[in-house]
Amino acid sequence: MIESETLLRVGRLSPFALVLVAGVVMSPDALAECREPSGHGFRLRGDVAFQIDKGLEWKRCALGMAWDEERGTCSGDPMGLGLEEAKGEAQKLGNGWRLPTAEEFDSIYLESCSGLKIDTIVFPAIAASDFGDGAEFWTDTPISLPGMYYYFNVTHGYVDAHSAGFSLSGLLVRNHE
Repeated sequence: MIESETLLRVGRLSPFALVLVAGVVMSPDALAECREPSGHGFRLRGDVAFQIDKGLEWKRCALGMAWDEERGTCSGDPMGLGLEEAKGEAQKLGNGWRLPTAEEFDSIYLESCSGLKIDTIVFPAIAASDFGDGAEFWTDTPISLPGMYYYFNVTHGYVDAHSAGFSLSGLLVRNHE
């Protein structure tokens, strides 16, 4: 289960919300240490990013997109998929690819003060997954309500939940072999 301190960090309703910490009212951005995309903590190899401290390999492109080696970025159109469809796409790739847990996705969340909340050097075309409400990505972590799963919005920097039939993007992960 995702921890409450993680939800405090990424579960903001808006950048104007206030947080009460130890009796002092502060904006959530006052709590954040701004970081810029750098690729730090990852070893990049074509369409795969190895997350060194977690022992995970991430596909650098959203489902539906493909790595363009010549351009050094993703090309094509990301797919909006229900949770089971996204899981099915991962299974088609085989080799242990799957949707991340909420904890795993949180580990690639970037506390930036502006721009996307994910390292765009590691995941260069992630903004293409914005279908209108921000770039939103499934996790395989259910919440306590039946049929509801956590997802991350990396455009606006929050985590929320949707029913499994809702159409979102998918990033894939696997354990490093």
